[in-house]
Amino acid sequence: MGMKYLNVVIILCLFCLFGCGGSAGGTSSSASSDDSDESIVSFTGFAYSPVALSDLEGIVPPGSIAGGVVKAHSFMRLKESVTSANVVAATDATLVGIAYYLQDEVPLYTLLFKINDDHYFYYDHLKLVASKIDAVAPSVPSDSSATVFLSSGVFF
Repeated sequence: MGMKYLNVVIILCLFCLFGCGGSAGGTSSSASSDDSDESIVSFTGFAYSPVALSDLEGIVPPGSIAGGVVKAHSFMRLKESVTSANVVAATDATLVGIAYYLQDEVPLYTLLFKINDDHYFYYDHLKLVASKIDAVAPSVPSDSSATVFLSSGVFF
């Protein structure tokens, strides 16, 4: 699996992720520890950092309070000197949902990716997306940031 560039630029100082963990990319199968014959498939982590680590100031973990709300996802904060960054697909995934919306009169994207039936991740507060994504995105920004699910996913 090679690094897949999405040519996405983030605006503001953060974007969001969820459903990540572990250290190696891909999926793995292992038998359960009890005596049953059930197998479990688990996502073991991302193969790549979504942004260059040198651009990051830090990562705010899930469960943090932002805007008076407990956030279920993490935030990656860019260094103050970094105004935009390329974002890459951190592992093979299928784009299954997209939102194109206005926030403070600035058009932004949210991208929802499916790794497998149990694991998804998303990027939010994105200003630009690759042409492959733009082709399936709404043409006009909405007043709502609600995700529109695609009838057919786009693999990255």
